[in-house]
Amino acid sequence: DFIDVGGRKKQTTDVDRQRMRAALEAAGLPLDFDDITTGALLMNVFEASDENSEGVLTHKEVADLLQATLGHFGLSEWDTRTLLTMANETDDGFIEYKPFTQAAPELIEAAQRRRALYNERRDGAPTEVTPEAITVTFGDELTETSRLMVEACVHLDPNDTGAIRRDQFRRILHNRHDRLSPQEIQMLLQYAPEDDTGNIQYTTLPEVLEQLRI
Repeated sequence: DFIDVGGRKKQTTDVDRQRMRAALEAAGLPLDFDDITTGALLMNVFEASDENSEGVLTHKEVADLLQATLGHFGLSEWDTRTLLTMANETDDGFIEYKPFTQAAPELIEAAQRRRALYNERRDGAPTEVTPEAITVTFGDELTETSRLMVEACVHLDPNDTGAIRRDQFRRILHNRHDRLSPQEIQMLLQYAPEDDTGNIQYTTLPEVLEQLRI
C-alpha cells in the first residue's frame, strides 16, 4: 500500500496506519478510510469543523485542529505552529484551508524529519540554553523590544483585557520591523497565545520572544 506525500508515492507502514486511525478517532471521523492521505485526512478534519462550508477557518481553529491531529504523527505544538507559517492567513485572521491541505503531506514529512533530527542531536549531546544566556546574548535589546510591543498592545486595549485582535497584533509586529526579523514576525504570529475568541494575549509576549531567541 502507498500514501501520497507531496505528489510522490511512499509505502504505507503499520505505523502510518496507526497514526491515521488515531488522528481520525481524535477528530471524531469514521475509521473506515482505506489508505487515506495526510492531506485528505486534514481536509476531512477541517471540513467537519467548517459548518458553513465556507472553505475558511479562524487561525485558532486551524491551530487547534492541527495540534489535535498531528500530535499522533510525533509532532509537537512547536512543529504544528511552524507548519502554520506556510498557511495563507487573511488580515482578519482566517485561513483558507484547502491550499494548505494540498501542501500538507510534504510539509508534515519535512517536519517529521526535523523533529527526528532534533531528538537525535538532543539525546546525543544535551545542552541547555538558560534565560541567563539569552540575557547575556541579547541584553537590553530583548527587554526593550518586549517593552515596546507590550506598550503598543496596551494602547489598543483601553479596557485592560490583556488581549487584542490578531490584525492589531500583526500591525504592531510589522511596525517593529526595525527590531524583529521577518522570520520572527511570522513566528510570533503563530506562537503568541490566543484566547477562546482568537485574540492575542499579549502579557506573555516577553516570554514568547525569549523562547524564539533560544
